[in-house]
Amino acid sequence: MKTFKWTVQFEVSENWVEDGFDLSDKGALNMLANRLPYAYGYELAAKVVKSPDPKRIRKTQGYID
Repeated sequence: MKTFKWTVQFEVSENWVEDGFDLSDKGALNMLANRLPYAYGYELAAKVVKSPDPKRIRKTQGYID
């Protein structure tokens, strides 16, 4: 099966990251599946190609490494 590939950039305000937002492959796949509710699992895939530094995310969320 041939697939089409999109490279998507999400920009999220720091206050959402503070509240716990951190996009994962599963989260990206859920977003895609939500837009294509009748697609079969084998027809969809999602992968986060680039994301902010996890240490920066944890720091923004108030965690100390």
